[in-house]
Amino acid sequence: MTSMFLMMTSLMLSQSGPPAQSPELPSYYPHVATPEELTTIYRDWEEALRKICDTEGIAAMVFDIEPTYQHVEPWTKRYGAEAMRLLGYGAKRRWVQIDGVQVFTRVGFDYRATRSTETLLALLAGLDEESLKRLSSEGLSLGDLGSMGDAMLPYLAWDPAMAKILLDRGPNVQVQAQFAPQFAYRDPKTGRVVTDQLGFVDTGPPWSQSNVPSQPREPVPYEPHRPGPLDFGPGKVMTLREFKAKAQAVFGTVYEIDARLMTAPVFVRGSMSKETFEKVYQEVASAQHPVEIRPVSQDDLLRELLETKAGSLAQDAKDKLWGLSPDDFIQGKTMTVGELAKLDPSISEYMESLGLSPSDQVQLKPGVIFTFDAGGTRTIGFANAGGKRIYYGASNRIRLGIR
Repeated sequence: MTSMFLMMTSLMLSQSGPPAQSPELPSYYPHVATPEELTTIYRDWEEALRKICDTEGIAAMVFDIEPTYQHVEPWTKRYGAEAMRLLGYGAKRRWVQIDGVQVFTRVGFDYRATRSTETLLALLAGLDEESLKRLSSEGLSLGDLGSMGDAMLPYLAWDPAMAKILLDRGPNVQVQAQFAPQFAYRDPKTGRVVTDQLGFVDTGPPWSQSNVPSQPREPVPYEPHRPGPLDFGPGKVMTLREFKAKAQAVFGTVYEIDARLMTAPVFVRGSMSKETFEKVYQEVASAQHPVEIRPVSQDDLLRELLETKAGSLAQDAKDKLWGLSPDDFIQGKTMTVGELAKLDPSISEYMESLGLSPSDQVQLKPGVIFTFDAGGTRTIGFANAGGKRIYYGASNRIRLGIR
């Protein structure tokens, strides 16, 4: 089954360059905040979303916030509706406009849109040979890729800080695709078949420590706002219970809610009519129904793609495959660990660390690694005990592997 994995370089803020090894990041949920701590967290969210609305000229917003997650960072330029789309991806929220109200809700957010390999594979399949050679060597910009570059933005907006960077530099973000040798083996401890990377054949330019040039897009206008008697002013964080209570008082209508969602926090700004409120309330006060999501196997698509594109994609990697050819990986050549270990001392050491013996068999497999580079670093904050946040610097170079 084809899968995607993330390799993202992170570094402490005091570091001046790309680190050799990423520090272990704290958990998103290490601590249940006290009421006093929540006051501080809600204030941060409230201030940030107010500033975004002021900058963008947004009259009304309802944002389903997550107290333990990094609050969004405001920006100073107006980007229009594109900003809301990327903000939704970064905050893992589904974004819709309802009568001019910008609504963000976790219910119905399509995580597969930011994890599916189909778009990335379709990109490779649609490129001509010359473009593919450039993509695998010096790289192309998202702007060079046109609409396909736009389709890749959800993969990059991993957090609100990265979404903010993409707003300013999106078309100039550099992207590369490189052949990635993989191997499958049976784990001696669990008995399960595991696929792992066989080194990394990096044929692209080094990480850019400086920011890529800014190139914001022309702002896309928002839907016109329809004001109404239910008014929340410049914006405030409240519970869903408080949200519906104010609507009940204004409209004289009783609204039901799942009791488990009563204390869920939302940021609410601006005014709306009864009709608009009811449509917005339906979005943010609904619970996600349990559904089965079956992963789609794209092994055949990856193999077919590499069979036709391997010559262009792996041109710079051929002399770095330890004497093996791209076809050995595409066709799934089987070797013993002993045979593979003879190719390079580092391979031998790695196989030993996995608990594999020289007589164990492994199967070579193909893969592709995409590298996206916006240049420079960003700051990521994680909730911590005591209502504080631990801040890390993270490289704006992100790698996504398909195998």
